[in-house]
Amino acid sequence: MLESNGFAVEKSWWAAPDYRSPAYLVDTTASAVEAARRLPGFSAGRSRLEQLALGAMPAGWLKYFMPGLNFLAIRKEA
Repeated sequence: MLESNGFAVEKSWWAAPDYRSPAYLVDTTASAVEAARRLPGFSAGRSRLEQLALGAMPAGWLKYFMPGLNFLAIRKEA
């Protein structure tokens, strides 16, 4: 949606455990997600279902399914 409106997405992050009160902003790369999962006390979501689903999902897939994505987008030159 951003790209179709003239923006280039530079970077994206996952607000964990929830976008309303994030404790972590995790880069959406698989290696960053795996590293975050190893942090003591890290929670993948607020509800038990979210924690189970996001915890079991392969790290490379999370950027397509995770709630609470944040983007840095830059307007493309006309």
